[in-house]
Parts: sequence; C-alpha cells; structure tokens
Amino acid sequence: MQALVLTAMIAHQLGMKAAVRIGAIVGRAMVSYERLYASLASHLVKARDLAGLCGYSPELRHIKRDKRSRLSPVESGILALG
Repeated sequence: MQALVLTAMIAHQLGMKAAVRIGAIVGRAMVSYERLYASLASHLVKARDLAGLCGYSPELRHIKRDKRSRLSPVESGILALG
C-alpha cells in the first residue's frame, strides 16, 4: 500500500512539473490538468526503459482546456441576484 501511495505522489509531482513548464509556454489558464495527467500516464505506461521516460513531449492542442459552454457557479449566482 505504501508503494502505491509513493508512486501516486511521484506521478503527481511529475505532472505538476510538466504543468508548470507547459503553462509557461501556453499560459497556465489554458492547460487542462486532467488531460495533461492522462497524457503523462499514457506516456509512462508505454515507456520500455529509462530513456523512454525522458522523451515526454505532449501535443499542446491535446492538453489545452476547452471553453466552457455553461456558466460557472459564481456567474450563475451573480445573475440570480440581479
């Protein structure tokens, strides 16, 4: 159980480091963390050796955040007051 928790913590840290670097390129608000983590997990599973772990370079259009089609809870609350 401890190994599973440590593995999850390492994967989370790798994802956050990747998010910081990619966020500096495209803007932090444009990065979807869920898509980034899914892409990173897919890359880690496909890696066959240690050198394969280092070549992570996601396609930016696959990890960008989609525009919301509905209002956020804050926006809908403000509209209800007015």
